[in-house]
Amino acid sequence: MNSIKTLVQERSSYHAYWGLALGLLAGSFAAIFIKASLENGIPANVVAFGRMGLAAMLLTPVVFLRYREDLQRIHGRDLLLALFAGAWLALHFNLLIAALDHVSIMVNQVLVNSSPLWIGLLEVAFLKARFDRLVWYGLFVAIFGGIVIALSSGGASEDIQLLGVILALAGSMAGSVYLLIGRAVRRKLASIPYVWLVFSSGAFVGFIYLTISRTPITGYPAIGYFWLLMLTLIPQIIGHSMFNYVMAFLPATVVSISAQIVTVNASILAVFLFSELPSFPQIIGGAIIISGVILAIYGQNKR
Repeated sequence: MNSIKTLVQERSSYHAYWGLALGLLAGSFAAIFIKASLENGIPANVVAFGRMGLAAMLLTPVVFLRYREDLQRIHGRDLLLALFAGAWLALHFNLLIAALDHVSIMVNQVLVNSSPLWIGLLEVAFLKARFDRLVWYGLFVAIFGGIVIALSSGGASEDIQLLGVILALAGSMAGSVYLLIGRAVRRKLASIPYVWLVFSSGAFVGFIYLTISRTPITGYPAIGYFWLLMLTLIPQIIGHSMFNYVMAFLPATVVSISAQIVTVNASILAVFLFSELPSFPQIIGGAIIISGVILAIYGQNKR
């Protein structure tokens, strides 16, 4: 009996690593597809709304056919938290996509993947969490790397680069709030219905933003909508689903550290697809931030 149980666990872990690899590969294309959408005439707020709205539409039949009972069992407070998390996810996407208009894909991705640091600070501030000394070392190292990147631009584009860094950092912090809110809800609700609620709420908030800014949803080049669809299908649905799947089998530390590979993959793809060659200070700053994040995650796991 024990040997059968061990065999099942080994197969689950084996599948989880393949799932993690697929999730990392799919996530590596997020910034690429966003950049392609922007360069083909789709505004940033339409991209943010579209990736959540399309994902929610595609998941709706699955949710109502297989997870209707899960939705009926959710309590009012958890429902409100899930919807609130979706609002923060909408802010996260809008800020990060807007940042890609001002900074390279490498800089954007490095700052996106600094979210474990901001989650740690939020846990200390609001949940009274206590962390190992390595977590704080990692935080200071990552902040130093961010300063290196922020000061790495020169010439007439300096203000634009700095604006992009600020937008990306703000987007990463908004994403951290989204993750922190969603932790409690995810313990009580299956992954797919939770993701559907979050995407639906985020799309609703994004639609309000489009209405206020008077940004039309239609009328843009077809190629731009194609890249928006690719963004929805591959990074949004496949990547997001895979990360939720592997969290049931692999430690969160392994997943968090592995996510830093997305930065490297996206940066390499950007060199070949958009000729985005990062400056030497940006490479150094990015390496410093990644080192700080890994150090902080290791320290948190150690405690």
